[in-house]
Amino acid sequence: MISSLKKACLPFLLALPVLAMVGATAPAPAPADVLVAAGPAPAKKIEVWELMQTSELIGPIRCLMCPSGVRLNAEKMGIVWIFKAPKWDAYLYNIESKAFCSFTYDQWKERGFFMPAARGKNGERLDRFKGMKVKKTGKSLDIAGCKSYAVTINLPTGSKYGDIWLASGITAPPQFSEVIGKMVQIPIEKGGTPLRAKILQRSGHAAMVLDTLGASKKKVSASLFDPLKGFRRVKDEMALLLDNGDSESSSLFADPPPARKRRKEH
Repeated sequence: MISSLKKACLPFLLALPVLAMVGATAPAPAPADVLVAAGPAPAKKIEVWELMQTSELIGPIRCLMCPSGVRLNAEKMGIVWIFKAPKWDAYLYNIESKAFCSFTYDQWKERGFFMPAARGKNGERLDRFKGMKVKKTGKSLDIAGCKSYAVTINLPTGSKYGDIWLASGITAPPQFSEVIGKMVQIPIEKGGTPLRAKILQRSGHAAMVLDTLGASKKKVSASLFDPLKGFRRVKDEMALLLDNGDSESSSLFADPPPARKRRKEH
């Protein structure tokens, strides 16, 4: 009985080495059948214009801008500005103290940055640029490899306030011109991208409040326009500069508190 079983299994046992060789040379499973752990998604890159600018008022400024965002790094001040579509609210960060403050678009467009509000006799807020006239001069100039055209600014009295050179070939959101205008006190909100600006002072000196040293296109991570993490909120830009750790610290730029009524002495 046992010898008969051995004879029956012998062909199968002889075939095992052949079956093993066939299995070793069988094609590997298709890639779709193999489960592979997914790696981290690559950072999204976007194309921006990078402007290396400088100002007698602020110092070196590195500007990154695209249609959906603006990021400014004022190195001397240690402040980073971030503005992002669609709201274009302003976020200011003190890189050293890890403090930040923010303003809505309507707020910063009206009051600017680091400047006390100009007020009339009755305490009403005044527009510094109201009545100023901006006119093209017909002059052109190459600044940092970009063709620019000049406009002159005159005060309501007719006297000259300053000159601005604008580049039409640099794609930038209109908010960039608004931001730069508020930072360096020039009344420009429309037209090209501001590359250079001079303001005549009472002494007769033409202060270079803005100049462009370099301009180029590059690709950067889209996350550069996201709000920064790990910063604590303070009241406003003066608290951001002086930063004593008090989120309700006083401000030189805030509206003055109402006068206290004096108590009657008995």
